[in-house]
Amino acid sequence: MLALRHVVFVAMFLSGVAAGCTAPQSIPPQEPAARTTIPLALTLSVEPEGDAWSVDATVATTGRLPGPVVFRLQLPEGVKLVEGNMETTRSAPEPGGVCNVHYKVTGSPTGLRISVDSASASAGIHAAASWPPAAPRTLDAPEMVPIAPVKMFGIEVDRAVIVGPQEDKR
Repeated sequence: MLALRHVVFVAMFLSGVAAGCTAPQSIPPQEPAARTTIPLALTLSVEPEGDAWSVDATVATTGRLPGPVVFRLQLPEGVKLVEGNMETTRSAPEPGGVCNVHYKVTGSPTGLRISVDSASASAGIHAAASWPPAAPRTLDAPEMVPIAPVKMFGIEVDRAVIVGPQEDKR
């Protein structure tokens, strides 16, 4: 009886092959989807104003925000807020609009940080900026090492990037 089951299974498999079952076809490449635009951008402007510093935080929107815009100010040690509030809420501007908050502080604003949040029950957006602005990070190009020439997809390759653990060359 066991041998008969194997024969039936093999017969069913072969009938599937005979009926035209083929390997899956390749899926044609698709155009990449458009990138989502960032719905808001936070910029800081810090200018000396007598013995104090004038700080303006501006949110520019490109899309609809999920809720009101909440600005939160974090001051470094030794800095005093003389105008404005540590937390300020503004209604969400229309797409393409801006909203801003003005502060005045005394002491060096180095290390001052402002964060912005806009949230609803199901979505949220967060942005933050510091003064002075952080320098952009630069990445070194990976080290290329010569290899024996090889053709890949019709292109001759004679250099490669080492991937994985490497010895420190210092």
